[in-house]
Amino acid sequence: MRNQFFIGGMAFFLCLLLPHIAWGQKAVSLDKNDEGILLPSGKSWEEIHFREALMKGREYKKYYELINEEKKIVHAEDLIDFCKKNNYIWDENYETKQIAKFGDFATSVSNFKFIPESVFVYYVFDWTDRSSSGKISLKSKGTAYFFDPAANRFIRMEDSALWSGNIVDGFVDGTGAGIWQKDKTHFYYFCGTFQKGFPVGKAKFRIVDTECGTWGYSPREKLPSGKYGDGTPFREVELGEMHEGMATYRYLDNGEGHNQGKANELYGYVSQDGSIAITPTYRKALAFNGGRAAVLNDKEEDVYIDKTGQFVDYTESQKKIFADEKARQDKIKADEEHERLLAEEKAAEEKRVAEEKRLAYLKKIQPLMDKSKWQRGDRLCLEFVKQGRYITGTLEEWNGDKSKCRIKIVTSPNGNMSYNGDLLAKNNLIWIPTSGEGWHKALPEEIEAANAQDNSIPTQEIQQMAICPECGGQKYVERTTTDYFFGHAIGSSKKTLKCSRCDGTGFIMKSQTIKNF
Repeated sequence: MRNQFFIGGMAFFLCLLLPHIAWGQKAVSLDKNDEGILLPSGKSWEEIHFREALMKGREYKKYYELINEEKKIVHAEDLIDFCKKNNYIWDENYETKQIAKFGDFATSVSNFKFIPESVFVYYVFDWTDRSSSGKISLKSKGTAYFFDPAANRFIRMEDSALWSGNIVDGFVDGTGAGIWQKDKTHFYYFCGTFQKGFPVGKAKFRIVDTECGTWGYSPREKLPSGKYGDGTPFREVELGEMHEGMATYRYLDNGEGHNQGKANELYGYVSQDGSIAITPTYRKALAFNGGRAAVLNDKEEDVYIDKTGQFVDYTESQKKIFADEKARQDKIKADEEHERLLAEEKAAEEKRVAEEKRLAYLKKIQPLMDKSKWQRGDRLCLEFVKQGRYITGTLEEWNGDKSKCRIKIVTSPNGNMSYNGDLLAKNNLIWIPTSGEGWHKALPEEIEAANAQDNSIPTQEIQQMAICPECGGQKYVERTTTDYFFGHAIGSSKKTLKCSRCDGTGFIMKSQTIKNF
């Protein structure tokens, strides 16, 4: 009976207890939300509303949101104290509203954002790795090398970097993204393909400071509006695989802008401990092999360097370039020398031909230079300044001793050219010496050439004669000169001349065109 009573009592007790156990299990399930965050269990206004906000959850990349829809006055200091006690991080840009109270108004918090520290690292990760759309999970911890732009080196994050991919021998490995929390406000984000903790190929690095409030879109990211962000910039690095304790290194962009010039194209080397062994100064760089590496320097030369960055030798391809360039330059010099010799030969030949032509010309015109045989009306010719241009004119008269003769210009190369101070205009009358001037009877070909090249300005003179009132001799009262251009009169001038008798010489001034009347 005692055993039956005990069994019956136990059954009754279990009947009473099981509902409570089931309720207790259900109550325990309500102690955490879907993210595994422990919920506040008290009955104060803060505990109730923070629990309600945590149960409602949050949208991707957003805080939990506490909304005060009541007319109760809630002080921000109380909410901040609650966050500090429960290890919540809050957004200091909370919203307030005015609430009527006892005939007056008071300031109350209306919207307050917060997030537990335990999940804040995932929140930062979501913000940083936009390419994953929040689908990557941080499932592992390992060692990774993070590029720190301030130190200009890779720092080793020992066994504490959260990583979305695999861990091999304690190092992050494969393609993925990771984050390391330095303290409550600083997060080091990295993504790309990693091998033994080092990035292989292109990788992004970013330091997020949640206190500064500028860790949104970087200056290299476009917002939906099309503008670029003003948040913390990405630091992009390209690293090759380690060979002989060295890896090629290229700093792609400091993230401060979109066009950083040639500096983005320079390569250097990183050593096994993550330090920058050789500062990026090369246009291209290959892996080390046998203690040396081939690089393209700032002179566009392929050279070998050692692990200190010192020049060792030129590559075979560069030596061939030098040899080809030397051969090209030698050929250019040989071609230039050949052209120079040909030019000299040509010039000498032209000079010889010209001299032969000149001698033949002089021989031809020598008989025509006999002035004793010149008669009025003969066509005379002069090669003007040995340019192959000819002046032709007709002989008008001789002076008394035949030391000079007067000719009338028929053709001349240019009316602006002058001979013995007289303009060589067509119809101009000039006196020429009968010796040493090179005038001769014109050859037919000279007349033809003179006519072909004639562009002189024709002139027409009208002269009036009168008796000099002083001595009774003849005097030219005035001379009218009319200039023509292509058959059209373009102007005229008048000038009074002196008496030919009383000037004492028998000649008018040389600058005038009529002499010895």
